[in-house]
Amino acid sequence: MSFMTTSSNANLLQDVFLSKRFIEALRENLVLIPLALKEDAPRSSGKVVRWQYFGNPAAATTPLSEGSDPTSPRDLATTAVTATMQEFGDFFEPTKFMLQTAQSGTLTEIVEAAGYQAAITLDTLCFTQALYDTTNTIGAGATAAFDADNLRESFQVLMGASAKPHPATDGGRYFALVLSVEAAVDLMNEAADYSTTQTPVYQTVHQTDQGIRGLANVPGQGDSKYLWGHQIFISQNVPSESADQHNNYAIANEGFGAVSIDSNLMDPEVIITMPDERVDKALRGSGTVGWCVKFAAELLNSASVTEMLSDIT
Repeated sequence: MSFMTTSSNANLLQDVFLSKRFIEALRENLVLIPLALKEDAPRSSGKVVRWQYFGNPAAATTPLSEGSDPTSPRDLATTAVTATMQEFGDFFEPTKFMLQTAQSGTLTEIVEAAGYQAAITLDTLCFTQALYDTTNTIGAGATAAFDADNLRESFQVLMGASAKPHPATDGGRYFALVLSVEAAVDLMNEAADYSTTQTPVYQTVHQTDQGIRGLANVPGQGDSKYLWGHQIFISQNVPSESADQHNNYAIANEGFGAVSIDSNLMDPEVIITMPDERVDKALRGSGTVGWCVKFAAELLNSASVTEMLSDIT
């Protein structure tokens, strides 16, 4: 569980309860961290972290002489990626008066709000530190609503690069598609032009995908969270590079990495002090609820991530 600071006579069960509520709120709102190649850096190992990944080797088509070994080892293309961890956190000051009189909005809700803030902070950092760097920008761009054509192109690009399905998807069989709420709604036939064309964005997929191996179900035939080899994850924290566009991403295995000190990534440090524990204020009229994480994220393989821009209507 997260580390918590309270007075020596604080109720231990309350500590465990509040820490659990923080972690629950954190994990309920994390979308991108579960899709990262997650690493925990040991203490005293420095701020700079390093990932390394291999390119796919070519086929070995030269016959071997009977009883002989290959003449030389195969060289694997390797790429090293580094990132520097930084510290992030925030805190709140619930007042003693509020804690003693509130009917709702109590310390539990403040802890949950801190967990939510930590989650959207980590996801935002994944976007800004890692995913923005991908070079595979596909689709019609920010002038169009999100539709199935984006997924067909993404599927082609990722499969063409021999990208591996993401292990965090169901059965590890799909690429992870992170959509803004609006892009997801557009994909469910609510696109801006639907009122005039009356053509569902899934129609072409329904007509052409039958019997194609490896493609997922379409609405009416199964679970609608799968489409064109992608499993859909909806994020309320998808960023906007400009006032009228969202950035949506398809992520294959080892597309980007995230790292923190010890187990700090999924269990950020939580510090809670009650008003009577404050030594920096004479009247001690408020306590603190704070959290802290040492964190870095980085794009590992641009060929394993596609970015699809969509219009914000």
